[in-house]
Amino acid sequence: MSNLPLDDLAATRVIAKACNWADRRRAVQDAQPTEKRIAEGRYKVSRIELAEAVEHYRKAGEKER
Repeated sequence: MSNLPLDDLAATRVIAKACNWADRRRAVQDAQPTEKRIAEGRYKVSRIELAEAVEHYRKAGEKER
């Protein structure tokens, strides 16, 4: 990872998406069988959003150099 400050928008976005991903992961683990598919779908979306935020963070770090 790059050395952007934590208050940088790209870094803040990665942190927020990682928190969302962790919450969704926990929701899948705790979901009732009837709600499991919905929770898994949300988890998949949050995983994709986290990956996109990390890519944006890396690109922002490359621009800083």
